[in-house]
Amino acid sequence: MAVRVLAMMLCTAGLAAMCGCQATRRPDGYAVSQHRTPRPKPRRTSLSRVSAPTRVAVIVSSVSQDTDGDGFGDRVSVSALLFGPDGPDPVFSNGSFEFELVHGGSGEQPTQIIKSWTIDAQAVRRAEGPTMFGLPGYRFELDLGPAASRMQSASANLLTGFRPTSGAPAVLPRQDRRLIRVGPVG
Repeated sequence: MAVRVLAMMLCTAGLAAMCGCQATRRPDGYAVSQHRTPRPKPRRTSLSRVSAPTRVAVIVSSVSQDTDGDGFGDRVSVSALLFGPDGPDPVFSNGSFEFELVHGGSGEQPTQIIKSWTIDAQAVRRAEGPTMFGLPGYRFELDLGPAASRMQSASANLLTGFRPTSGAPAVLPRQDRRLIRVGPVG
């Protein structure tokens, strides 16, 4: 039995050596490959304005922020990126964003609107710039208002949509789960 296990270990080591898989261990125990994969070369992104974006991606902070020091989250940070039909680069567009924060976490049906916001075209234009991750897009701070200090600890979902001023169809995210922890923080 011991000979069989030793033979299997030697075969495995031999196969690894033949495949060229070499790794060393750092002092903290992680394995590091000896073969570095080249990083992709950076490329410039074009900052274009389109009348009819086709996709929107939304990134939210997972916990509401307490900005007034009362121990309850009252603000949510949101970054939104629009994409046009012609490529992978983010684009800008004239229009308004609509947000609804609803009760109902993963697997639950939204039952109650906590707060809704409509960001008009002028405010959207002023929000153009770098997003949370430095990509070109839109950044918003959504204020939950005085009701935030009465919220129970819960998970809420932020629903999003973009309505172009050109009259093109509204754009909704494909994945519509943006869970945020509301209520007491800390």
